[in-house]
Amino acid sequence: MSKSNFKNDASALNLDGMGVCVKNEAQAVVFQNEVCATICGDQIGALCRECVSESDTGSVQGEIQQIRSHLCDFHKFSDQKKSTMTVFYVADQHFNYFRKLFKKKKFTPQETEIGFLLLQRLSNAMITKKLFISVSTLKTHLNHMYQKCPELKQVRSC
Repeated sequence: MSKSNFKNDASALNLDGMGVCVKNEAQAVVFQNEVCATICGDQIGALCRECVSESDTGSVQGEIQQIRSHLCDFHKFSDQKKSTMTVFYVADQHFNYFRKLFKKKKFTPQETEIGFLLLQRLSNAMITKKLFISVSTLKTHLNHMYQKCPELKQVRSC
């Protein structure tokens, strides 16, 4: 498919508020849909570093990252030439829902922080490392959190 056909067909990529960005090997943006342009600004031809993963090699799926003032759940796909396509959706409403839920369920500040790390799909090992706590301390917090908010277990298993 030629570039002009790709751009014409790409208008169909504005699906339910999902952002799409395509970068070449040099990480210059060669395509972004309207949602992406709204969140990241017009980046066509520029080197974009908005949706960069900590593990920025290969593909990344389901990583939560702040892009400008928005929390986004993004998936990045790379080919062998290091061209990348990033697809993301703005998860602000999702996180706001849980922020209110944690407050309603009277989570402690530590439990709230752990809750948001769970929503970001971090493993127990990653959480303990990030918060400088032991595995047993984390398990104690998780047990208290699951007692206060059983629906959090369902989120964790997703």
